[in-house]
Amino acid sequence: MRDGEDFFRDFKSTKSRAEVRAEMEPTRAPTAMTSSGDSGVMGVSGSRYSGKTRDDVRDELIQHRKTHDPYSPNDIYFGG
Repeated sequence: MRDGEDFFRDFKSTKSRAEVRAEMEPTRAPTAMTSSGDSGVMGVSGSRYSGKTRDDVRDELIQHRKTHDPYSPNDIYFGG
């Protein structure tokens, strides 16, 4: 790709905006809600709502800090 070159300058759409939106609408429909155990946390499957509670995430962070050595030569940001 050369700087400033517009690869889409001769592009001709084969569908109208309404046709594209109509195709995409079924994928945007709400899906069944999933529950994560007994925590009562609800979220759409595959969404940013993982089903973990704050305490779950906090416990994971504490465990990571106990096992991860940021000063290890194997760490990508060795030397802090």
